[in-house]
Amino acid sequence: MSEYTKEFYDDVATETLAGARTIIPQLKRWFGIMSVIDVGCGTGVWLAEFLRQDVKNIRGIDGPWVQERGMMINTAQLDIQDLSRGVRIDRQYDLLMSIEVLEHLPSGIGEKMIKQFCAHAPYILFSAAVPFQLGIDHVNCQWPEYWAAEFKKHGFRACDCFRKELWDDEHLPYWYKQNLLLYIREDRLETLPKELNDHLTDKPRRLVHPKNYEYVGKAYNGLMQKDASRRYHLKKLWRHS
Repeated sequence: MSEYTKEFYDDVATETLAGARTIIPQLKRWFGIMSVIDVGCGTGVWLAEFLRQDVKNIRGIDGPWVQERGMMINTAQLDIQDLSRGVRIDRQYDLLMSIEVLEHLPSGIGEKMIKQFCAHAPYILFSAAVPFQLGIDHVNCQWPEYWAAEFKKHGFRACDCFRKELWDDEHLPYWYKQNLLLYIREDRLETLPKELNDHLTDKPRRLVHPKNYEYVGKAYNGLMQKDASRRYHLKKLWRHS
């Protein structure tokens, strides 16, 4: 499991907080959220914002390194676990969230974690990196329909209710705008707010945000400029394609 640095968490904190402040009020309005657990919570930005918005029953799970990164929640609300071995959740919550975590875990572990997610909350806020998305130790990047199929095995449907709305918001991390989906347990679909019905899907669209495209393009160009032999072989490949 990746150990992101304090500098990384500091860099993304403002964008992460903007995302939390945009999305949490909608979740509360739709589902009356009173308890939440965040698997892969980092420094607890989302959980701190849930607290600020009067959701007092919170829990975070992450690796031991986050204790040294400037936690935004009380450490008594943090459960230290080695997520590379799976996750242990000890009770039910109104909402479970896991944002950009499972791509860091070996194939098979993430799928087992989804089973655990589905057993402990009726609503799951979820995102995971898509193929070729840059990041540290991205070992299991998948398109969203892959994860949607895993959730469906456990009686959950995808609701693509955020990505279009957030797409052009310059204050948010691109991975929210590209990857963020809501999963809803099937027994809650009958009481689903009408505004969400049109967003239910069994195969969420594959999207690549322009910001992600730019980052990958810059990384690729930098690699090609540093390695003349790769440029040569790439040009040969293009000429024969």
